[in-house]
Amino acid sequence: MRLMRFAVAVAVALSLTCAAQAAQKQKAKGKKAQTVRGTVVEVKKDEGKAEGTLKVKVQPKKNAATAEPVEKTFKISDTTKVVRITGKKGDKQETPATLADIQAGGTVVLKVKGDTAEQVTLQGKKKNKKAGQ
Repeated sequence: MRLMRFAVAVAVALSLTCAAQAAQKQKAKGKKAQTVRGTVVEVKKDEGKAEGTLKVKVQPKKNAATAEPVEKTFKISDTTKVVRITGKKGDKQETPATLADIQAGGTVVLKVKGDTAEQVTLQGKKKNKKAGQ
């Protein structure tokens, strides 16, 4: 009888330990950076620092119930990587950029964690083709 109680106690302890580890892994997965694409509305740079805030108009996904664009504000820290994508589709190149290179009306892709941007990618402007050509 004692052997049976001991076996049950060990089984319960193992199951609780496994459940706690699984919950911890799931929690760590949820903190992954998200990608946000949008149009820059406003850039505010802090005085004397390479930090500031970036207000972006984000278009919701097509299958979302509300198709209205939403303005979101993200913090830019001194560890945020800012790059510019140049070149054609098959020959794209990344060049380093700064917070001062971000202009209102430009298209950006942000990798964000919470409300802080980890990376800002500046996209080249698309050229509109004239009708009739």
